Amino acid sequence: MYKIYFFENDLASFYELKKNNKNLVAIKFDSGEGLLTKFNHYINVENEIFVEESILNSIKKEYPNTITGFNLIPVKSKTNIPSRDTSTNFFISNDTHVYLFKNILKELNPKNYNVLNSMLKFENASTALNNLHIKYQNFKFFPSKEDLKEQLVVSNDWGPVERLLIYHFKKQNLPTYCLQESIIDFNDYLRRMEWCDYPIFQGIVSLKSVVRDVNFIGGNPRYEVIECIPRPSTNRVMINVNFTYGIFEEVRESWVSDIIDVMNVNKVEYIISQHPRDLGDMSKYNCVKSGAAIVHKTLQESSILISRFSSLIHEAIAIGRPVIYYNPHGEQMNYDFEPDGLNIISASNKRELTYAIQALSINNYGSTINKTFHKNYLARHIGITEEKKPSTRIAEILKSNYIHQPITDNRLSLKIKGRILRSYMKYLLNKING
Repeated sequence: MYKIYFFENDLASFYELKKNNKNLVAIKFDSGEGLLTKFNHYINVENEIFVEESILNSIKKEYPNTITGFNLIPVKSKTNIPSRDTSTNFFISNDTHVYLFKNILKELNPKNYNVLNSMLKFENASTALNNLHIKYQNFKFFPSKEDLKEQLVVSNDWGPVERLLIYHFKKQNLPTYCLQESIIDFNDYLRRMEWCDYPIFQGIVSLKSVVRDVNFIGGNPRYEVIECIPRPSTNRVMINVNFTYGIFEEVRESWVSDIIDVMNVNKVEYIISQHPRDLGDMSKYNCVKSGAAIVHKTLQESSILISRFSSLIHEAIAIGRPVIYYNPHGEQMNYDFEPDGLNIISASNKRELTYAIQALSINNYGSTINKTFHKNYLARHIGITEEKKPSTRIAEILKSNYIHQPITDNRLSLKIKGRILRSYMKYLLNKING
């Protein structure tokens, strides 16, 4: 059970209040219809809510139903630091992060940030950076103090290289942010988004899985330019095959085979979109090797998405495509897509999959997604609102100069040191091989 402090600028008051309220957590308030709606549905909240005085009326106006029954306690602001272009290092782990960060960079002064490339070739970061003409520097395993800017932004704070970078910044008492790149399997042994100082979650739903002392809801810039468009006039299913990094790879063939059987029986056209790091042999199927730059077009040309755990579920909803979450293998990921049985249908066997295909067909579902569902879902899950773009919201967070209270525990375990050493060897090989 948590106590909540909603703030706009003042974290000094939060740290003061937390001395006598150990279960107090801070959530940044930002305007945007639906951004924080039903926050108490995702976080177990006590009756008293502290609110920075400057935003009290705004919260009452924007969320009258959500705050009903809560005792709002105004807190007089102790700090109101004007925003400025803070000097920032952005660390790019893979090609997806390039597309995540690109619109944020447009909101910032190029003189005040550096983009660092991870140099891991199979993650394709340098290719994406070059294609988008984004200037970058190659990552240094052992940066000097001069290499460290005033703050660090990553989109993966649990990887070995990222953990090392965060260690360097924390050692200098510099703030570190982790921007949620997509849906994440929270709460496993990797403790995703728990190593940085300040997580920037893509939606309020994520707080159902992880709540930190200070929490920002920034949205996801990858989806801010996506338009909801009508479905094609004929049924065409996109099958997302993303069995990567050893996760459920043993069920890939049976998973795909189930779906293809149902497609053939129901005479439904399909295309397999294979994740660039999925190593399965799809040569006997109608398959295209996908990637962050081309997957959107494949979705546009499809009427339904079938997927396991994937961020493509959010992209499909954003573009106006209903989704079938096919899970015959019983994966239990720590993220709730909130399937409603109408626009997102969960299926665990071929019979349920057949029902879902028929329910979401053009004839039965229609050509467009439900507008109310679409608007509310995007606000809760990926922070898309009419009031402000995620890239603008996140840039404002990074320029806000909040009072930083360093986290004292900055140790690296033997296990993570071993992972860092293996990454260092790969780094050296990349440098040797050019």
